[in-house]
Amino acid sequence: MGDEKPKKRILIIEDEEDTSKAIMAVLSRSGYYAEIALSGEEALEKVSLNNFDLFFLDVSLPGMSGLEVYRHIKGIFPGAKICIMTGWPKGFDAQKEEYLSLVREGALDKMLRKPFGHGEVLAVARSILEG
Repeated sequence: MGDEKPKKRILIIEDEEDTSKAIMAVLSRSGYYAEIALSGEEALEKVSLNNFDLFFLDVSLPGMSGLEVYRHIKGIFPGAKICIMTGWPKGFDAQKEEYLSLVREGALDKMLRKPFGHGEVLAVARSILEG
């Protein structure tokens, strides 16, 4: 009875609602606790209220960029595990410096290139959270 481990907490930061819900469904069915933030501002609000074990972070967000969100999260939780989600190479030229900054700053625990499948999302979560 008291042997049940607490669920790992995951925050999905993605402005495309359908994509967010699909990722959340896959993770929830696999025993993780997942929440969605549809903007960088919403993500930072959730981060200020809760601890998360893993972040799935879209680089292209409206308003606050994924890079800004990344820096805020790492500023609060330097050991945060972050999986970058991107449509790269689409739009790579326009965001080249952001991508290179993420690489230099060690943001890339993992990277998922869109479009990706449910199995890829689960594989990333398991590899980061369960070693």
